[in-house]
Amino acid sequence: FLEQAMPAMIEYGFPATVFITTGWLRDAGRWAAGIPPDRMLSWRELSEVSELGAEVGAHSHSHPQLDQISEANLLAELADSRQLLEDHLTLPITSLAYPYGYSSNRVREVSRHAGYTQAASVRNAAASGWNGCKFTTPGPGC
Repeated sequence: FLEQAMPAMIEYGFPATVFITTGWLRDAGRWAAGIPPDRMLSWRELSEVSELGAEVGAHSHSHPQLDQISEANLLAELADSRQLLEDHLTLPITSLAYPYGYSSNRVREVSRHAGYTQAASVRNAAASGWNGCKFTTPGPGC
């Protein structure tokens, strides 16, 4: 992200949000949570991304399927991730991307309780094309 995507986004003036699984950061240390699937940013690199203008959002602490874990674990996944990001970056973290894109009413309610004001998910649908304002799925446009 820092080496390839961020320079292109700056060059073309695109906004960016990077969603972070805090337990997978390269130097997560005592907060490490499993083995990341690929090379990850470090805390220093994440600070640099933020300073370059990208929004930083949370993506949980260990990337579980949130709708499949207990309420206590769910709150810890969301609150711990947000707190670690805020502590390290000294910025408010209000955005969340649900791991795997899954959520439920319970997950959304706990997300609000953990302090997130917006969250991103996915919908299993094919994009039908660009209609001038967004990629659309079958149904009404914008």
